[in-house]
Amino acid sequence: MLKISTLLSLLLTLSVAANAQNPRVGTKLPIVNGLATDLQKPDYSQEAKDFCAAGIVSVKVEIDEKGNVISAEVVTGDEFLRETSIQAAKKSKFRVTSFGGTPIKVEGIIVYNFDSLSKCISSGIVNKRALNLPKPKVPNLGRPHLQIEEEQIVAVHIVVDVNGNVTTASALTGHPLLRAGCVNAARQAKFSPTFINGPPISVRALLVYKFKPDGTIKTDIESNDKDVIKTPVNLVEPAPPFCNCRGLGGIVLVEVKIDERGNVTQANAFSGHPILRKLSENAALESKFLPTNTKAKILISYNFDALDKEGRTAKFKDFEIKSVEIEK
Repeated sequence: MLKISTLLSLLLTLSVAANAQNPRVGTKLPIVNGLATDLQKPDYSQEAKDFCAAGIVSVKVEIDEKGNVISAEVVTGDEFLRETSIQAAKKSKFRVTSFGGTPIKVEGIIVYNFDSLSKCISSGIVNKRALNLPKPKVPNLGRPHLQIEEEQIVAVHIVVDVNGNVTTASALTGHPLLRAGCVNAARQAKFSPTFINGPPISVRALLVYKFKPDGTIKTDIESNDKDVIKTPVNLVEPAPPFCNCRGLGGIVLVEVKIDERGNVTQANAFSGHPILRKLSENAALESKFLPTNTKAKILISYNFDALDKEGRTAKFKDFEIKSVEIEK
């Protein structure tokens, strides 16, 4: 009788081999940490410490017939942890995967968790908690080259030190011409020290600014603001379909659940062609929204154009966030 650990390892190996031999639409790559013979640990740089970088980083890797990583790219994760994760993944070694007795190349996901390295706590939107929150100064706002036709949201990632001062600020989303003013304003914000069962602790959080078409700037933002919750940090496009499906196209609606950190934890498509539904679900699972400290359901509409010439299949066109429902 096989031991449980041996059985799990066998199942994981078979899963990797199956994905390598049958790259079907919507196949989710397996986590391959358990196949590593030498899984290198990423460095935690001073810059990562300064920005209280934390959370999960997922790295897609291709492993050759000898167990060496020949390519690595980040799928999801904090921007300050991405490069170090890629470098660690490239230096890692894996067991050789065989199919029918022949060594093969495989693809999989390496998962790194940096939560234990961060000495900060994570919060969501902290506009309401600021003792002093200056509004951004944006030169030429309202002039012809910088007119706002619809509401613009700029989110700035900040770290607040033990004294309540903002030590680092970096724009996560928003129009490029509005970001610098928001970052400068965020650096001048002031907070009360944060205490959790002991001395004050640093806080990783968000400051959010709304720019209205009439030129006003709103800073009185709540964590449960639906416009902010649905703001994507990275909305991944669906991969091209692996099929010759003449005339394939249309709308695919996907309902996703996001956690307090803005990670998509679940994605369910309930309209559209089955192939496009699976592709859209996979893209949604790899997407990222603002970490507002609020759980929510978001309805995303993926639009595909049908291409009929020469038997070609659908092509992704655009997406739209239709609605947000806050989960209590």
